[in-house]
Amino acid sequence: MAVQRRFAHCLSEHGPDHLPGVGNFVLAVNGSALDATAAILYFFDSHSYSATGVGDYAWLDHDQVSWYRQTAATLAGPGEALPALAFFHIPLPEYETAWSAGDEVRGGKGETVCCPSINSGMFAAFHECGDVMGSFCGHDHRNDFDATLYGIRLCYGRVTGAGG
Repeated sequence: MAVQRRFAHCLSEHGPDHLPGVGNFVLAVNGSALDATAAILYFFDSHSYSATGVGDYAWLDHDQVSWYRQTAATLAGPGEALPALAFFHIPLPEYETAWSAGDEVRGGKGETVCCPSINSGMFAAFHECGDVMGSFCGHDHRNDFDATLYGIRLCYGRVTGAGG
């Protein structure tokens, strides 16, 4: 993060110290009049490998889920939600469900969705808060699909190769 922050125009942030990981932050996107926030971009550190020995990959921590819920509620008025997108590296378990049972499935699935074995509820939080219209992940080298699950578009970043 320190190296990244040295580049001009870098918008990445370390994020709140009380959250696990680095890079949990929000970017507000102004509308064309530049006087009001029109949309929100959420960024989450999805960590790396499981520290508990359950499955291969880590999951978004409950503190991150709570932080997202609080932030979403703070950014919008009561009963309102600003349109938002979420970005993280390791896919949520719902990506597998979206591939097999989602709507408007496009693209290809070249490998198993390599997601955490434990579901910490981030997708449920997105659904309940009602602001996140889509999420974007990477991690898997041969998956290149997007699908809608319960009104939220779950997207992979484009495949960049298995040796990268």
